[in-house]
Amino acid sequence: MIMLQIPVSEVISRIKKETNLSEKEINSKIKEKINSLEGLVSEEGAAYIVANELGVSLLDSIKKSQIKVENVSGGMQSVDIVGKVTRVFQPRHWEKGRKKGTVASFIMADKTGTIRIVIWDERVELIGQGKIKEGDIIRVKNGYAKKNLRGEREIHLNMNSQIIINPENVKVEVADIKEREVPESKEVEIKDIEVGDSIKTRGVVVQLFDPYFYQMCPECRKRVDDEGECEEHGKVEPGTSVVFNFVLDDGTATVRCVSFGKTAQILMGLNEELDKLSEENPEELKEKINNFLLGKEIIVEGIVRENQAYERLEVIINRSRVNIDAKELANLLSQK
Repeated sequence: MIMLQIPVSEVISRIKKETNLSEKEINSKIKEKINSLEGLVSEEGAAYIVANELGVSLLDSIKKSQIKVENVSGGMQSVDIVGKVTRVFQPRHWEKGRKKGTVASFIMADKTGTIRIVIWDERVELIGQGKIKEGDIIRVKNGYAKKNLRGEREIHLNMNSQIIINPENVKVEVADIKEREVPESKEVEIKDIEVGDSIKTRGVVVQLFDPYFYQMCPECRKRVDDEGECEEHGKVEPGTSVVFNFVLDDGTATVRCVSFGKTAQILMGLNEELDKLSEENPEELKEKINNFLLGKEIIVEGIVRENQAYERLEVIINRSRVNIDAKELANLLSQK
């Protein structure tokens, strides 16, 4: 079964475009569907069902034409997209148990954003031999989209996919967009956060969890195994990273927040290199973090995701502010 990850707002927009219903009427149908199924389906799932019942095929709308980067969602199949190459990552060999292969990737951009394109095995020679390089215009046909471990969208190619390099009479306008640009955040109370939201919220840190240090791949920043093997890039010289969790309370609800690397280090109030911190006495490290963060009022920005293993929402932090200016804090409180 194909699991689409299309935002509810986009599903509503497609229904509105292909029917005579207003947004208010569509939202009403979605709520009715949730109630009729006694809450056993999410708002997203209900929106998909309503679209199907109204004859709006989300898959067909994806396949009809080329899409823009901003409209790519995890779970999409048969993706047709055009963009300009802004960065190339050379082929890497990988081994996992009895499986082995080669992988390479490049970043492609259009006027709406950037996205990584991942290619495997024989096709990696397109990069290895310099046939795909920065500045090239690339059309990808019949790719499939997924989210990586950091929640970022990627397009992967399979045996039925095609890459067309510098297609004739095709021009691509690229906006001045930084790679991995953080979406604009909306200020929200914790009780109102929803999966997929890019949010900014303020609260008090009420619970801390011990930081976890791990070895990561310097190329993709994913965790490596005990032998220094990256699933995507094979044998690498790993670096040290850290994941740090805490609970934030804004008076309306609580939420677990997750931070990585330098963002985590800032939140822990620690200036030493991560590899040195990982060797520090755990109890002393815990005391330092408690003294710096526990009970503090902070501002965090990040993406809301669902931790399916524990059936809870979490905020993956992109930015944070610990030492908030008194005037700024007073202003924030006055807006409540």
